[in-house]
Amino acid sequence: MDITDARISISENLFFLKKNGSDWENPLCSPTLKQENTAEELAFLKDKEIALNEASEPSGISGGRVWLITVAALGVSALLGYGIYRMARRRV
Repeated sequence: MDITDARISISENLFFLKKNGSDWENPLCSPTLKQENTAEELAFLKDKEIALNEASEPSGISGGRVWLITVAALGVSALLGYGIYRMARRRV
């Protein structure tokens, strides 16, 4: 089961996570135990626990806006290029 599964309460279970690069994963072979049965494991892990902070929403321009700005810039560049091309053809 995935730890995001609605049937599992994260506050009632002990998960043994593995760090993979900058992300944490719950390996398939990792035990997941009910907290009432984990006194020995919790005593061992007490000094090794890492507090995890909730991820914040990324700030800045969203992907949709970047796409819109890029298309608008290309459109303006194309119009300017076409205008310069027409002016150059008239002078010849």
